[in-house]
Amino acid sequence: MRAVLTRDKDIFIPLGERVKIAKSQDADMFISIHADAFHDNSVRGGSVYILSRGGASSVMARLLAKSENASLQDVQLKGRDDDVAFALSDLTREANIRASRKLAHTVLNEMQKKVKMHKHSVQSAKFAVLKSIDMPSLLVETAFISNPHEARNLMNKTFQTKMASAITSGLTKFVARNVNKPRWGESLYVHYKVQKGDTLSQIAANYQVSTKSLKKINNIKNANELYVGKKVKIPLSEKIVAGL
Repeated sequence: MRAVLTRDKDIFIPLGERVKIAKSQDADMFISIHADAFHDNSVRGGSVYILSRGGASSVMARLLAKSENASLQDVQLKGRDDDVAFALSDLTREANIRASRKLAHTVLNEMQKKVKMHKHSVQSAKFAVLKSIDMPSLLVETAFISNPHEARNLMNKTFQTKMASAITSGLTKFVARNVNKPRWGESLYVHYKVQKGDTLSQIAANYQVSTKSLKKINNIKNANELYVGKKVKIPLSEKIVAGL
């Protein structure tokens, strides 16, 4: 693996620039590393977050996302028209979240072995920096800078090494388990709205999947359950994905 840092000095880099750096380097994963802060200076420990499609997993997660997002601007998929950008987001978002959750669990497990944790389960919230990245991604809160003890830890080489090695160990294990699987072992799906004259076998043929798999994924017992306007979840083959 090769790590690429978005900066080598204490400067602010806009969200759009972070996305460009990741894409220009053909990144396979994106990790946003932070120091947390809270009004109660006794709170301490690290946490691992992923993007949430719904609400936040906790009040702390919601407050953190609100704070992190305050200085960022959400971005669209640059260089593509709105329809294509929406389609790509729809195709990849759920697969990315599933892969991100697997990555987050692996990193969290390694962090728990080496550093104090604030949360012992993967947290989620609507982080703009993760929403704009179309690859497995997570946000690591290393420690609370508002806690005097942890503020000193953040400046300590021993703590820095422990934290870095824990994250690296988690990445290594995730890659070892999933590197040979397309898209980290996660399938992409598209939601198709049934048109007049459509048949299940035609839809299956158009997307190069079997009728049997379509029935199973959509819990369709017989062809009579197909009607105009019904949304059908369709897995995308590697060939179709490659042509996007």
